[in-house]
Amino acid sequence: MQIQQILERKGTSICAVPRDATIGEIVTVLADKRIGTVLVREQDHSLAGIISERDVIKHLALHDAGALALHAEDIMTQQIVTCTAEDTLEHALEQMSVHIIRHIPIVHGKALVGIISTRDLLDAQRELLIADIERRRQVEQTILLAKEEAELSNRAKTEFLANISHELRTPLNAVIGFAEAIVLESEAQPKQAKINDFSRDIRNAGQHLLEILNDILDMSRLESGDRTLVDEEVDMGKVVRACSARISERANITQQKVSSELPTFLPRLWADGRMVKQMLMNLVTNAVKFSSGGDDVVIRAWLAEGGGLTLSVSDTGIGIPADKIEAVLKPFAQVDGSLMRRHEGTGLGLALVNAMMTLHEGSVDIDGTPGRGTTVSLCFPTHRCINPAQSVSI
Repeated sequence: MQIQQILERKGTSICAVPRDATIGEIVTVLADKRIGTVLVREQDHSLAGIISERDVIKHLALHDAGALALHAEDIMTQQIVTCTAEDTLEHALEQMSVHIIRHIPIVHGKALVGIISTRDLLDAQRELLIADIERRRQVEQTILLAKEEAELSNRAKTEFLANISHELRTPLNAVIGFAEAIVLESEAQPKQAKINDFSRDIRNAGQHLLEILNDILDMSRLESGDRTLVDEEVDMGKVVRACSARISERANITQQKVSSELPTFLPRLWADGRMVKQMLMNLVTNAVKFSSGGDDVVIRAWLAEGGGLTLSVSDTGIGIPADKIEAVLKPFAQVDGSLMRRHEGTGLGLALVNAMMTLHEGSVDIDGTPGRGTTVSLCFPTHRCINPAQSVSI
């Protein structure tokens, strides 16, 4: 804020006396106006000096009765601190503080255009502060409303995805079922080779679409908090063997080998068995998908220091750069946008795993090197291991 704004609000009236005004006249002006400072001006209205009530009292004490013969030019202070209307409040307050004064004249060139006091400046600063607080409050309110709208929008999106997934799964299951029936029937008729191939394509495409819908539905449930843990004792050896068997057909097509390296004994895990299988399947599927022919995928499990259980999947594929690790743990993200076109999928795999591990109070650790492969580890906390000392034989 500039001083001009204060002058526009309070006006430019000035309490000034001519150079030849007597002390008596000066005292009358100070008393009538109830002010502590009066200006002295020349005939051309330029500023000549300034007189405070202290100046008057000092000269009355020095000259006794003779003081009444003194004029304004005899007692005024000629070394005057001034400001212009274009100066800021901060500059005026600094001048008052340095020179220990309570009033400061405002000039334009040599002409006197007003006067402001410390109170005027402090009032203006207080108004600015109040306005700033109100502005901040409005900004915070706007941010809060935007946050609430975003949360409502996100909930609406989650509910929509959940609903549409349910709606699509029913007819899709029918498509897969009929395709499977055609496959079985055509396999019994060698002459129906083309029909057999087409029906397999329909079935495989339907199963792929169903997997995508299931991923979207799971992500929606996790984001909305609708999916909770159903804890049970989980035999990790059985989980690893089941997942290896399920992925082996796909791995064989690409001439990849999925193997496991498990210790002789592993503790059972107190966890949601379906989620554990789903997390491992997602990791193994990703490892096969983002590796080339001949690359091996290895599943490992071990009892970590402190008693927690760690399950990892390693590949020798494209790898994940360190600066992309945080991104791939978010929904619909992949290392590179071009990979979305070269590799089928929604980009929900690692995001689902991360959300499910959060429910298990565990963490996901990713160690990747571009061009050399990736190891993704699921770290379950100690309290989810059942009697580590009495581990079951693998």
